[in-house]
Amino acid sequence: MGKKFILIVFLLFLSFQGSSLAEALNTSNDFTIKVASTEWPPYVYLENGKIQGSAYKISTDILKRVGISFKFQLQPWKRVYHRGLNEDNFLICGLGRTTNREKLFQWIGPLTNGLDIYFYKRKSTHLQIKNVDNAKNFKIGVVRGGYAQDYLFHNGFKPKRILDVTNPGQLWEILEKNRLPFILLPTNMEPLDLENSHFERAMFAFRVTDYLAASKQTPRDLIEKLKSAYNDLKKEGKIVLE
Repeated sequence: MGKKFILIVFLLFLSFQGSSLAEALNTSNDFTIKVASTEWPPYVYLENGKIQGSAYKISTDILKRVGISFKFQLQPWKRVYHRGLNEDNFLICGLGRTTNREKLFQWIGPLTNGLDIYFYKRKSTHLQIKNVDNAKNFKIGVVRGGYAQDYLFHNGFKPKRILDVTNPGQLWEILEKNRLPFILLPTNMEPLDLENSHFERAMFAFRVTDYLAASKQTPRDLIEKLKSAYNDLKKEGKIVLE
């Protein structure tokens, strides 16, 4: 009799826990999810003090469709990525889906059509990159914690051959002052008028698609709701990838 009573109490406890989670996910007043990105024009950027951009709109439209309260922040990329690895109920707006990251996050849906990542150099330099192995002879600048840095590590670049900085603007400044021979960035972060600038593409590196992704600690049933909202908005023609 005692064992049966304990079993019943345990089952009731599990039932209560499940219903509490379901109520939290369905009641915006009781549940707020954290969302973060870094400045990433034209997908996420500040304009007149307000966050704008196509990826920002897609992400917030999904959350509004599900009916969940959210707090969206712009932070340095390394901070965003660290939070995505460690915090519960946390979304990253614009996380490149790479092999190294596949099992570290839960993937909701693409926010871009894909971005090409190139090595860049000054036009005036005689240095050339012919392949990845050849690039290992040079020091390369990347954004700290980004997929370009992951790419270099994955391809066997030694840490002493990598300079990581907080934002892309710093990389262009370093390249302009000829402090590094090459930097590695996606095409959306290159100068608007690259042809008439001091820089040029040195070599194609890889292509990546950025997603709305969640930490592993985010409840699975919430992920399914977000995926469903993404798919519904896409079918309705309200998600247009750039």
